[in-house]
Amino acid sequence: RFSNKLWNMATYVDIISKAAPQGDNAVDLDDCHNETDKWLLSRYHRTLDTVAESIDRMELNQAFQRLHEFLLADLCDVYLETTKSALRSGDKKRLAEIRATFSHVIPGVLAQLSVFMPFASEVIYEQAATVTHRQSIHAIILKSDPTRLDPVAEAKMASTMGIVKSLRSLREVFQFARDKKTPGTLFYDSAQNTPKIVPEVVESLCGFKPVFAEIDASKNDIVPFTVPNLPGSFAIKIQAEKQASYLGLLKERLSKNDERVEKQRALLDRFRQIARTNIANEKVRADRKAKDAKLVQNAEAKLQILEEEVKKMRAQLYS
Repeated sequence: RFSNKLWNMATYVDIISKAAPQGDNAVDLDDCHNETDKWLLSRYHRTLDTVAESIDRMELNQAFQRLHEFLLADLCDVYLETTKSALRSGDKKRLAEIRATFSHVIPGVLAQLSVFMPFASEVIYEQAATVTHRQSIHAIILKSDPTRLDPVAEAKMASTMGIVKSLRSLREVFQFARDKKTPGTLFYDSAQNTPKIVPEVVESLCGFKPVFAEIDASKNDIVPFTVPNLPGSFAIKIQAEKQASYLGLLKERLSKNDERVEKQRALLDRFRQIARTNIANEKVRADRKAKDAKLVQNAEAKLQILEEEVKKMRAQLYS
């Protein structure tokens, strides 16, 4: 499956490259200011760093796992999907930016993959010849560029993918049909502490068009929408016949989260009791006491996250 996905990726990259402007009309990588380009470049160079560190420690399994994650999750499942609208519309400027990004990322990531999959990576590399410039895969020098690391772009995309995951789950539960001509609408409130996102990615990946505006809960077709571990206030437009079952699902999730809060409180009380007992016992080693303190700290942090999530869900449901 992995090799097949990479082969399809290389074929698609070749299609994009041939559709993009060539020669004097090509775009330099430094002229690519699209949020998804900056995110992918940052993830690529961070991956090179992580893989190199793992190889140096002889942790080859972790090195391959990180590379596998970048290729499948970041490159294929996210970035490639967001480029399809430019290909369909024939947006030459955007296609040129995508080609420049591919030309920077594809040769290097396949050269890195050749350490683990030498034959397959070389065949895939040849398939993507329009962006590898027919340079030998063995001639590529892998070196991370710290100037390409962009924590802001990565954080923005992480928030975006949290929304995408929740919307996809919603579609699956309620079997919402995706209509590319009339996408759904996701509202996120400017009055709240709403994280920055990449709207076009949400629309590309799950067919909901984000609208940054104050949420009018009085409208019958607007219902609250929750995104786990993400601050801010969200809502979606939903068909009238789906609203009752949707709100029922939210109440069910709220009930389950209430149960999780109670379990976490009980666990925290247990950790605190153990920590207090061990602190009073002079025979308990200092490292054991430090570990107890860390367990308490982590449990407190998790409880806080759960309580905030429940508070947000309850406010959205009953405000």
